Amino acid sequence: MKVTPATVKAAIAAAINDLNIGNYYTKTEVDTALNGKVSKEDGKGLSQNDFTNAFKSKLDGIQAGATANTVAYDAATQTVTLSGFSVAE
Repeated sequence: MKVTPATVKAAIAAAINDLNIGNYYTKTEVDTALNGKVSKEDGKGLSQNDFTNAFKSKLDGIQAGATANTVAYDAATQTVTLSGFSVAE
């Protein structure tokens, strides 16, 4: 049997297929993924409170689903009333 580049390539491709090792990340893919990594900070957990106490207290005092803006529609007059909004000129 004569060994040629084509037969070597075919043997390598068959071995990769048989070993199921063809699905791997390239260096570029790994580098891209690592660039998006967030590093752990010592002394902090996943739920670390980085707010000031005053700001955290203010946020805790807001009822779930609360809004400062209201919209009311009067079907009889077909009037929409908006409150809590400001318009920039």
